[in-house]
Amino acid sequence: MTRKPQTNWIQGDGGPAVVLQATIGAVWQGATNFDNCLMNGGCIETDYDVICKCSDGVTAIDRYGRTMLILSDSEWATRFMPTKKGSAVLLQWFGSNSEPEALVDRLVASPPAQSLPFKMVDNALRLLVGADDGHGGLYGFVEVEMPPGDKICEVNYSQEAQVIVIRPAEVAAIA
Repeated sequence: MTRKPQTNWIQGDGGPAVVLQATIGAVWQGATNFDNCLMNGGCIETDYDVICKCSDGVTAIDRYGRTMLILSDSEWATRFMPTKKGSAVLLQWFGSNSEPEALVDRLVASPPAQSLPFKMVDNALRLLVGADDGHGGLYGFVEVEMPPGDKICEVNYSQEAQVIVIRPAEVAAIA
């Protein structure tokens, strides 16, 4: 049996999930104007066109003058997990019988499979379905505080989930 708690999870019906710096929410359009977008043969490059070019897993890109993270398919429920101040932990749930906290602890106990630089300019991160507008008009959003500065994103994968730890670049890993 696969289960997941129903609190503060973001989940869509396909396409990537995104982690934006909060001020980008005001300009993020997702798949707005999808009928005229490049992937439909139109002439408008939407935010959704840009993120759909990214590889599966976790990718960091710069858009609107900010670093953002593009996560695997939004069909996989994703949430911020409680952690120490100044860091953020995301859990993208593929299916597990483990409790979320135990799953995160188990995955971050191993060395990360991937590390990405992340320049934080704003004071908060916003998780939403990439096709949605920046205000989460269709699927909602979840936001956590994150102080500005140079960060490192460490990604751990399993068949059950992927965990992304965003922490100050000069701070030792959470393990």
